[in-house]
Amino acid sequence: MRTKPNRSIVEIVREYRRQNEADASKTDRRVLESSRSLLYDEIEASSWDARVVHSGHELFHRLGDKEAIVDLLNRYLAAPSLDVSEENWARWNLTDNLAMLRRCEETVDSQKAYLDWGRKMLPSPGWRLPAEWPHDFGHDWRPYRTEVPADECLLFRIMYDGTQALCWIEASRSEEWLDIYRALIGEVPPTDQNRVERRYLIRTACVVLNNSGRPAEALEEAGELDRLAKEHEHWEEAAETAFDARAAEIEAYRMLDDMPGLRRAAQIATSGLERQYERLAALKQDEVRALWGLYHNTAAPIYRARQYDLAIPLFRRAIELGIPSNHAYLWLAASIWATERDRSQVLSLLNQGVAYSRFGRHGTAAEFEEVMDDPEFRAALTGS
Repeated sequence: MRTKPNRSIVEIVREYRRQNEADASKTDRRVLESSRSLLYDEIEASSWDARVVHSGHELFHRLGDKEAIVDLLNRYLAAPSLDVSEENWARWNLTDNLAMLRRCEETVDSQKAYLDWGRKMLPSPGWRLPAEWPHDFGHDWRPYRTEVPADECLLFRIMYDGTQALCWIEASRSEEWLDIYRALIGEVPPTDQNRVERRYLIRTACVVLNNSGRPAEALEEAGELDRLAKEHEHWEEAAETAFDARAAEIEAYRMLDDMPGLRRAAQIATSGLERQYERLAALKQDEVRALWGLYHNTAAPIYRARQYDLAIPLFRRAIELGIPSNHAYLWLAASIWATERDRSQVLSLLNQGVAYSRFGRHGTAAEFEEVMDDPEFRAALTGS
C-alpha cells in the first residue's frame, strides 16, 4: 500500500518551481521523480481537478518526459464535462508535445482536430484568452499584454507555433499548412488586439516557406512582417517584429546560397540590435528577455550558414544578457572552434552552457565531429 505524501502534488511542484527560480543549481529533481508514482492516484482522487492536472503536466515537463505528458493530456481530454478553457489548454499542449516528440503525423492530426474544435467554439462573445500562451507556468513575463477576445485570436494561436508547423513539412503537408494560413489571414480581421498573434503566425509562415525550399516566398512574407511592424507607431513589439523579418531574410538568403545578401541582412540586423543594446540601462526586465532572444534568433541562421565571424558577437551578446539556452553556448563554442581552435575557451563555454540543458548534455554540432573521440570534448558535449 502506498503511503500518502505529506504534501499534495500541487504543493510539491509549486515549491520545486520556487526553488528553481531562486537557484536552479540547488534544486533536487529526485523530489519530482518520487512524486511521479503518486500523481495518478491524486488525480483520480481529485476527480481530475484542473490544478492537479496542471501540476502533473509541469512535473513531467520538468522531468523532460514528454511521452508522459501526452498520455496525461489524452486521458484529461477524455474526462467528462471538461471546461472549454481547460480543453483549449489541453489540446494546445497535446499538439505541442507531440511536435516536440517528432510524432509528426499525430501532430498534424491533433492540430487539425484542434482547429476544427476551435471553429466550432466560435463565435464566443465574452470568452477572453490569457495574455500569455499557453497559459501555464513560466509564461507571464510581458506585463503590458492583456487578455484577448477568443474570437480575434484563438484560430491564430492554434496554428502559429513554429515547432508544430515543422511537423507539417516532415509529414509532406506544408502546402496544406500554407492553405490554412492564407485562409486564416483572410478570415480573421486584423485588430489591435491580435497584432501579436499575427506577428507569430506570419513569422511561422516564413519558417514553413524557408524549410519547404521556397525562400523567395519567405522573403515576401518577411515584407509582411515589416509592414506589421509599422502598423502602429507605439506598438511595444514593433522593433522585435522588424528583427523577426531580418532573421527570416537571413535564413532565406542562406537557402538561396546568397552569402552577400545574407551578410548585408546580418549587418543591418546587428546594427539595429546594438542600438537596442545601447539603451540597456533603460530597459525593463521583459525587454531584456526579448533582446537576448532577438540576438540568439538572429545569430542562429547566420551560424547555420557558417558565417561564424558574424554569429560570434551576437551569441556573445545573448549570453551576456543572460539567455538561459544551452544552444547559445553550444553554437558560440562551435563557431569559435571553427575559426580560432581555442580549446580552453570552447570547453569553458560548453561546461557553462550545459547547466541550461534539461538533460544535462548538449548533444553535438558538426564543427566538433573531428574531436568527438577527445575525452574532454565528449564529456562536455554528451555527458559521457
